[in-house]
Amino acid sequence: MALFPGGLKPAFSQEAAKPPQPAGVTSPALPSYSAKGKRDPFKSPFDKKKEETRPGFDVPPPRDRRPAGPAGLLVNDAQLMGIVQGPTGKVAMIGGDGAVTYFLKQGDRLYDGSISEITENSIKLVREIKISSKVVDQQEVVRKLSPAP
Repeated sequence: MALFPGGLKPAFSQEAAKPPQPAGVTSPALPSYSAKGKRDPFKSPFDKKKEETRPGFDVPPPRDRRPAGPAGLLVNDAQLMGIVQGPTGKVAMIGGDGAVTYFLKQGDRLYDGSISEITENSIKLVREIKISSKVVDQQEVVRKLSPAP
């Protein structure tokens, strides 16, 4: 019990407000919640912490959440395997993160960019980086054919 200046006691204290317990009687236990595999109804499902990312950098979703085919291929994962001359112009052979090779032409879209130019020995990709919901920055990435050994 705390003493106030001058040794005075407060007129009302929590100790005085508790009724005396008769001998042999215990207070009831406080209820507890056991989840048993279920969601706690007293916690909001919207308060989950989002993955912390560095501001200004767009983090792509994992491969299983991206579309199949070249539409799910990241610019950073695109490897130039070869360039062929087709009836409509140059076509780039681009390998992805598996054993699949895609034949893409200028203007085709990837997950986070597109093919802007195909030359005889290289391609230029434009990677779109989302800085915020409205601002998109573009980065030019060049992939060159490596000479055969």
